[in-house]
Amino acid sequence: MESLVQGRISDCLTKAGDCYLKGMYDKCIQTLQLLYEEAKATHSLLEVCSLDKCVFCCLIENNILVSKGLALKWRLHDAYSAWNDLMQSFSDLHQQVKSLQMVYRIPVKCYLNIVYNALYWGWCHPNGLQCDESHIETYMQIAVSCFKRVLEVSHDACPSSSFCNIQDVVLYLMKRVSNNLLVVSGEESQQLVEICIIVIYMLIELKAKKEIITECMNISIHILNMSSELVSRVFLAAKSKKKDAVSSFKFGLHEVNSAMGKCDIETVLEVLKTACCMCFIRTEQYAKCVTCLDGHEDDDIKFQFIHYYMKAYACYHSNDAEACLLSLLKLESVPLSTQMKVRGHLLHGSLLAKQGRHSEALQEFFKSLSIGLQNTQEKKDFYPVTLYHIAEEYGALHCMCKAHSPSDAETVQNHGKSSSRQTELLQALLLSDHLDTLQHLVQVLKDNDDDEEFAVHTNFTFSIQLKILKNLHPQPEINLPVALFKLATTLAANGNYSSAGKMLTELLTQPDLQSLPSLVAQLPHVSVIYHSAAVLLLRSNELDQAQHLCRQAISYHSSKSYSSTDMEYCLLCLEDDLIALMLLAQVHKHKGDEIEESEILDRCLRLVNNYIRNEGSVKYTAVQEEAEGVICETNIIHLLSALAAKLHLQKAQNYLRRGRAFQNDSFFELKQALLCNSGDQDVASSYKRFLHENHQYPGHDKSMPQNQSFELHIENCSSLALKHLLQSQTSEESYVDFFLES
Repeated sequence: MESLVQGRISDCLTKAGDCYLKGMYDKCIQTLQLLYEEAKATHSLLEVCSLDKCVFCCLIENNILVSKGLALKWRLHDAYSAWNDLMQSFSDLHQQVKSLQMVYRIPVKCYLNIVYNALYWGWCHPNGLQCDESHIETYMQIAVSCFKRVLEVSHDACPSSSFCNIQDVVLYLMKRVSNNLLVVSGEESQQLVEICIIVIYMLIELKAKKEIITECMNISIHILNMSSELVSRVFLAAKSKKKDAVSSFKFGLHEVNSAMGKCDIETVLEVLKTACCMCFIRTEQYAKCVTCLDGHEDDDIKFQFIHYYMKAYACYHSNDAEACLLSLLKLESVPLSTQMKVRGHLLHGSLLAKQGRHSEALQEFFKSLSIGLQNTQEKKDFYPVTLYHIAEEYGALHCMCKAHSPSDAETVQNHGKSSSRQTELLQALLLSDHLDTLQHLVQVLKDNDDDEEFAVHTNFTFSIQLKILKNLHPQPEINLPVALFKLATTLAANGNYSSAGKMLTELLTQPDLQSLPSLVAQLPHVSVIYHSAAVLLLRSNELDQAQHLCRQAISYHSSKSYSSTDMEYCLLCLEDDLIALMLLAQVHKHKGDEIEESEILDRCLRLVNNYIRNEGSVKYTAVQEEAEGVICETNIIHLLSALAAKLHLQKAQNYLRRGRAFQNDSFFELKQALLCNSGDQDVASSYKRFLHENHQYPGHDKSMPQNQSFELHIENCSSLALKHLLQSQTSEESYVDFFLES
């Protein structure tokens, strides 16, 4: 009877192993599932397999879960739930094995294999670890339990220590485990290195603080320094290894369907070296990264193309253009996937653009489009960002041409135009290409948003190489809000205010306007977008829409301090949205609503005066400490005083439009404007004109307090709204005449 059971079990395990190696995961799962059910119902497995039934079932369940992971069909609408269900199963299995250790002597290598598979599956989260922090604690706790178990087996008791967070605990234990790699068996040492690699990659992907990444780097270097001993021990262990009663399936660090029990310590160490280089890059030690990779450049390694790309990336950021280009050329000489080819062209194009070689950069970016992306997911990942880069290069060439430097711009022959054409024609063509590309980008992103049912992968062909690259250099993304903003600002810069305003209005209807680190360009604060849209609609005389946006901005506003050097951001600390209120006052002015305009101007002045009186000195000190650049040179009090001068001036003009009965009020407001900023050309000119037309007012009032005159350098301000509110409408000549006559 026992021989029949033993034969049936052996046949099932052999059949499952063959199916696993051939990639027939569904049949493998079916075979193992039958064996699992039989194991639950029988009592003879202890004698047959020299394993307790519970341990045997755990090993079979591990193999089932690995096979399910490899067989999984991923679709966008259920990718997370499918991954999460399997992750929960891995977590439950780990807890089950952990509890069994209290009763049975489970082989450490079996436990380590289950831990590795659980962490691996957690790491290959379809949306990235950043998207699901709820599982991070689970991963780290699994690693902590594993490392503590190994330290117990190694008789290296773990003292109780207090740590601020789970990541610090993991690092502390991982460092101690790395010191015991030559104490455990050869097979277990390889498994531990693999687990350490996954933990390090997790911490890198989680964008842990610099101190944690530095510690990961030190642990990696420590393990790499004993590579020779590790390789020898693993190979010796492999030669003397007896056949396991139950082979344990595992996710492969190099190939997704790696053979069970495969001994490939060299690949594991290559992956660890790659992790170490990623730590160098994350801590901006680019020279050390290049040095590490230079020592293995001629080896026949499986990660050759990753190392070429990493070296090119490190050289790019260390401004070693020649070495970067050389690595990119080597990258082209090895077989590459479509995604890697696109990445290579994008990095090459970025290098050329960084050097100001925009025509060549444009050609390199066009190569990305000519490759022919294989599936919908690849197109979604790379097509939009490539279009964005192409649009940027057209924009750069247009600026060069506009600045009367057509030499490089005229080399662009994409339209078959002769270089003898006039600069004006070339400028118009480049601008047209720039706008057309941005408009095409917007449409592509809209189409992608509409297509929610495409397959992410027909099979889960998880590539650890691409996963590493995404951790090292997340593919810059371009989403619809960023594309709309880019198109709107380009249209506005070329005088198409109406279309630009409509684009920003559409942008404000998008569901998520938060800036993401992975985006190739960042959106400004939502309030800034509101302000810009209102200005554009105001300039195009679309007053109702402008009024609506101003009121929305006022409702959206919440007082918060920012360390940004942009002047507009510094005003967001006020209790109310001053810029939106000032724009709303201008809307009422254009509509002829003089009473509403006056009330809003009074509200603005109260806001400014309250801030200057109550909080100005404190806020100014904070801004000086936190920020560098424009706002350090431009006191926020000066900025508010300049805006107050404009407010008093507009209020004076409001009184003048309401008749001679308000003449004294108008004169008072003009004097207040001078007190706020006597250097404002519009204020000075209006004051002069008022005195010229109204001789009853004393001429000595033309004297101005010079200590209230200051220069804001508004031409350097990136804020469209502040430029609109503060720019002078008076010619320089009339301003100088005013001072001469005074």
